[in-house]
Amino acid sequence: MVAISVKLPIQVIHKGYTSRMDIQQWAALAVAVMSLIGGFAALVRWLVKHYLIELKPNGGSSLRDEQNRQGETIKRLELRIDEIYALLLSPKKGRK
Repeated sequence: MVAISVKLPIQVIHKGYTSRMDIQQWAALAVAVMSLIGGFAALVRWLVKHYLIELKPNGGSSLRDEQNRQGETIKRLELRIDEIYALLLSPKKGRK
């Protein structure tokens, strides 16, 4: 079996030592970069998935359920305030 070494025209300089990267080093660099990109993509996917779960109603413990409960409470309070205004602004009998 014959090993083939292809020299690419990129030079790496480290502490005064100059060498060219061969095809194996380029392949290792490509695998490392792809691994980092893949890991970052997996992390973002996991985060998005777990944040979106909080925005769907699930019967009581999600942020969406809490928002729905607060909306219902606000509607009831608005109705009570309207009733109070109606009582305060209505003319009373016996007053002139």
